[in-house]
Amino acid sequence: MIVCCANQCALCRSSIVSGQRWVREKIYDPALNGRDPSYHRYHAEPFPGQAESCWEKHQMESEIARTTPAPLRGHSEQLENKHVLAFI
Repeated sequence: MIVCCANQCALCRSSIVSGQRWVREKIYDPALNGRDPSYHRYHAEPFPGQAESCWEKHQMESEIARTTPAPLRGHSEQLENKHVLAFI
């Protein structure tokens, strides 16, 4: 479980300062048995020189994790057919 400060980005861990746009993601943990949900915050705007914001990167990572079969996650170098997996 990621625990971070209310004013800190859950992806890059840098501060979200006043005036910056940000996104809040509500996290439900069934292990907490009805307690209040927690929240992750992400930068909504990309930093200079970056193509995506922290929120967009988080969304892409979540989508890749959701759509990639579990045995292939993080093990592309171990594939016997030596094919490279590319996510576009």
